[in-house]
Amino acid sequence: MKSCFRFILILVCLTVSAVGEEIKFSDIEPGKEYVIHLEQVARPVPGDVTGMYYRLAQGSATDGRYAYVATLRRNVNGGLMKVDLQDGSIVSMAHGLEFGHANDLVYNTKTNKLYAVHLDQPHPNKLVSIDPDTLEINGEVVLRFPFYAVAYNETRDQYAFGRGGGYNIVLTDGEFNYLKLLPGVNTGLTRQGMDCDDKHIYFLHWDSKNHKSQMMVYDWEGHHINTVKINHYIEVESMFHIGDDYYITFLSDYPRIYKASVAEQ
Repeated sequence: MKSCFRFILILVCLTVSAVGEEIKFSDIEPGKEYVIHLEQVARPVPGDVTGMYYRLAQGSATDGRYAYVATLRRNVNGGLMKVDLQDGSIVSMAHGLEFGHANDLVYNTKTNKLYAVHLDQPHPNKLVSIDPDTLEINGEVVLRFPFYAVAYNETRDQYAFGRGGGYNIVLTDGEFNYLKLLPGVNTGLTRQGMDCDDKHIYFLHWDSKNHKSQMMVYDWEGHHINTVKINHYIEVESMFHIGDDYYITFLSDYPRIYKASVAEQ
């Protein structure tokens, strides 16, 4: 009995020691192994027939209080949910929006503008502008290069784009003027949404063969800092953050929003 107790105690100690302390995303360093753990904070499900338009999550973004989650339904124009992150409730919804695949969303905190990445042909270089209050489309921005994801950093007043056709990164200023092309690592995986902060640029990749997701971390000079495992088997879609709190969404039967924490393995 005593030997059995000691064995269990050793297992518990090994399990505890295998999970490192939580760190900030901005503190991710090269040469270390990290893993992202998830805690579901919202799963907004419409309570009426319009719910059919909001089943499959795509891009997401935040204005610092609310989350905006784009959704798709096959062969039908997209939907958009505005979600209160404090209680997970749906604030407002809209469907029939002509914003293509909406592979990513981005919110510019200086201009208070919300954009969706169209992605679908013949518009692989178009951002669709959406009023965050009414959720109505109110314009578009067409760039000179194709892209599949976008993030905005207020401190730098710059956008980072995942350039179409590969894994490279394009930087523009806050008015979408081209600044620089940065090299990205070709993982061969499906390219999803992205986010950024003052220190890092983050890309989400999905390994459909092995049902695994990961986060690629770069600095603003284009150096690959780390590749972080995500502890989830469902296809990852997009991410955003509020201060030091980071959130990740997944493709599922109605959007699932998770609070993400990163720790050293």
